[in-house]
Amino acid sequence: MFQLSYTRTPDDYRHYYNLLTRRMRLGLLRGTLSAISYPLTIFYLFLLAVVVAWQLLANGSIVPLLGAIVVGAGLHASVLLAAAARLEYLRPNGPFTGLVHLTADDRAVSIVLPLLEQELKWTAVQSVSDAGCVVLWIEPSIGEYIPERAFSSPQHRASFVAFANARVTAARTA
Repeated sequence: MFQLSYTRTPDDYRHYYNLLTRRMRLGLLRGTLSAISYPLTIFYLFLLAVVVAWQLLANGSIVPLLGAIVVGAGLHASVLLAAAARLEYLRPNGPFTGLVHLTADDRAVSIVLPLLEQELKWTAVQSVSDAGCVVLWIEPSIGEYIPERAFSSPQHRASFVAFANARVTAARTA
């Protein structure tokens, strides 16, 4: 059984989102909405550029170009607003930040924060990654992030990762 206590900060989630971006680049999110939405957006923008260029050449008018600029600015603004909304719930007194008490036993991982309690059964965990921090991946783009500072030493982190991997393997074979 493992018991960890640490303070989760908005910076932890920034690091977690960087890990998600890295997983996307490595192709680990294949088939998920996150992996599909970016190529579709690029394809849409390419088609928009072709239509605008065609209209500009056919009509000699700048109106389609202005329309494309407005649409492009709108897409960019929506991406920025989505990122801001995602970080809003990570505010210092939000439900996902604060003092975390994590307990892992043979049955599940329990995570208790001031405004949130959750229990993650080992059968729900698909994989465990260790890149200094530890992530218990529930889905290709969803995981429970445990920062490096939650562990007293690299050996403590390694033993937790070994324990978690053993529980995930046991849950799959059960």
